[in-house]
Amino acid sequence: MRHLRWVSAALVVFGLSTWLLSGLAEQASVAAPPAVKGGLQATPPNSANATTPGANVPDPRIPAGRAPIVIGPDNPNSDFKTVAAIHSKHKLQMIKSKGISGFGIIKDPENKANFAFRVYTSGNPPPVVPEKIDGVSVYTRYVPRGFEAYQTLLPVQQRRLPRPVPIGTSISIVLEDTVDAANPAGQCYSGTLGCRVRDSVNNFYGLSNNHVLGLSDRALLGHRVSQPSSGDSGCPVGLFTDQIGTFLQFTRFDYTAINFQDSAIMRTTPSLVGNGTPDVGYGIPTRTSVDAFIGQRVQKMGRTTGYTKQAEVAALNQIIIVGGYPGGSLVFDNQIEFDTDFGFTAFGGPGDSGSLIVDMNKNPIALLFAGSTFIIFGTPIQYVLDTYQLTIDGDTPINPGVAPANKSGRFKSR
Repeated sequence: MRHLRWVSAALVVFGLSTWLLSGLAEQASVAAPPAVKGGLQATPPNSANATTPGANVPDPRIPAGRAPIVIGPDNPNSDFKTVAAIHSKHKLQMIKSKGISGFGIIKDPENKANFAFRVYTSGNPPPVVPEKIDGVSVYTRYVPRGFEAYQTLLPVQQRRLPRPVPIGTSISIVLEDTVDAANPAGQCYSGTLGCRVRDSVNNFYGLSNNHVLGLSDRALLGHRVSQPSSGDSGCPVGLFTDQIGTFLQFTRFDYTAINFQDSAIMRTTPSLVGNGTPDVGYGIPTRTSVDAFIGQRVQKMGRTTGYTKQAEVAALNQIIIVGGYPGGSLVFDNQIEFDTDFGFTAFGGPGDSGSLIVDMNKNPIALLFAGSTFIIFGTPIQYVLDTYQLTIDGDTPINPGVAPANKSGRFKSR
C-alpha cells in the first residue's frame, strides 16, 4: 500500500458555523419571494431536471441507474477512460468501507504517464487498502478525523464593504432577534459570496453554497442575506443597511443517496452585488467555464483566507464523505480535488465555502464547498450553473484555458 502526504485535520465544508434565525422583512431594491420551503433535489450531472430560479420546485428522487458524469480527458491515447470505468465500478463499494472517506483519480506519482487511484483513510488503525484495483495502482492519504463541513464560530472581523459588494467576500443570512428550528442556538456564522450570475432575461443572483445561504435545507425562501456576515459583525440583529439580497433557491441534500453539489442562489441587483473581487483578488471572472484537468493551476477569493493561488487540481471524479451537516454526513460524487502547494498556507479555510475557483486566466472551474488541511473540494461550476439555468456575469474569455493532451499529467476534462 502506497502512502502520500499525511493530512492532519478533518475535511469540512468551508462555510458556516451555526444555523439560522427567522425573520422575513422586506429589503430595499430586492423583492422578497414568499416564505415557503423549497429546493432542488441534487440530481446527477447532465440531468434534464434543471429548473428556473424562483420556481416552486418539487423534490424528485435521483433517477435509478443514471450513469455518472466522467470528469477527465477525451483522448484516445490516454488510459483515463479505462481507469474511470474501473473507478465507477468500485467507488460505491469503496466509499461504504469502514475507514474510507474518499476515492478519486490522480496522476500516478511514480509514473506520470499513467493514472492511479487515491484513497483517503481514517480511524485507528486505518483500514488495509489494496496496492492495486483491477491493475490500477492505489495511493493512500491518512485523514485522522475524516472530512467535515467547514464551519466557523465568530471568526476574525471582516469589514463592511461599499455597495455593490465585491464577490469573494463575507455573507450570511440576516440574524433576527428570535430563533427558530433552523438556528435553535441563535449562533452566528460566515460564508463566501462566490460570484454574480444572471438568467436569460437579465435578472441577477448571487451564488454560494446551500450550507451558507440555505443553512443546509433549513432556511426559508425570502430570508435576507447580509454583508458582512453575522459572524463578522459581532452578531447584531441584522441591520437594514447590511442586506444585499434574499435567499431564493437551493439544491436539496439527500442523506440516503449520493449528492452532486452543495449550492444555493439569492436574488439581488447590480447595485448591491458587483461581479469582481476586491482589488487584492483576481478581478472579474470570465463568463465561460472551462473543464478541470490534473495539474491545472488555480486561484480563488474567499472570506477567510482571502486571495490564494498556491494550488492545483490534484484529482478528478472524487467520491467523498463530508461531515458537519445538521443531518450527519453526506456522500458527494464527481467532485474536483485541489491541493495546496507544499510549504504554503492553505488554499482555503473555514468560512471560504461558496468561493468561486478559477484558473490563472480567470476562467471559472468549480464552486468550493469542503476541505481539510491543504485539501479543497469543489463542484464543477458548469454543472451548478446548468442546474439553475444561469450564466456567470463576467468578462469575455481571453484564453479558453485548454490543456495539452499529453504533457506533464495535464489532461483536459470532460
